[in-house]
Amino acid sequence: MADKNLMTPSTTSLSGLLGNGITYRVPIFQRDYSWRNDNWVDLWEDIKILLNTGKDHYMGAVVLQR
Repeated sequence: MADKNLMTPSTTSLSGLLGNGITYRVPIFQRDYSWRNDNWVDLWEDIKILLNTGKDHYMGAVVLQR
């Protein structure tokens, strides 16, 4: 029988996701990356605002597998 807890959603901060000492790898079957420079500029501006205000920001869904 399949594991019922295969995908347990949780919420974390950006620093909790990136500042945890874990190395993430993108699988070879992942679709091509489609962000352009403007997308990165917008994201970086959002991150700077969050650091200065302490407010929350919805980054979207990220699916991770151990």
